[in-house]
Amino acid sequence: GKLANLSVTAAKIANGTITATQLADDAVTEAKLGAIKRTVIIPIAGDDDDIIVKNYPRKSAWPAMLDTHTILSVAAVISGAVSSSGVVTVAVSNAGGVAATVSIPQGDYSASTSTIVTAYKTAAAFAPIGINVTAAGTGAKGLSVYLEVLG
Repeated sequence: GKLANLSVTAAKIANGTITATQLADDAVTEAKLGAIKRTVIIPIAGDDDDIIVKNYPRKSAWPAMLDTHTILSVAAVISGAVSSSGVVTVAVSNAGGVAATVSIPQGDYSASTSTIVTAYKTAAAFAPIGINVTAAGTGAKGLSVYLEVLG
């Protein structure tokens, strides 16, 4: 006879029924999964270090494995003390221009943006990533920049 409808849904697959044994070596690859988001963290100042106005034109560089990835968002995160007066503003440069600027308000620990300038959003292997702290606030300590990339 003919087989009934053979469609498989999540509800028909019991939890834990597909094991590593049922997936051949290298059966699931990045190419088969499609684009994957990753986070790049660039430390700027340690937890006890004052955040200062300073330009770091080559604070980091893109690793080869992120070549052609696209920057989706940028966040600036304070890990020590927050600013007691004024904002902490960070501009992130890539591919020869400012890709995004993030300002952390007085009293806050973080801020982010998904507004990335199109001409400067693509990573290139070993190309520099610049960080320009254009405003430091008063008393702010500890700073890192997070880049969410897709590729």
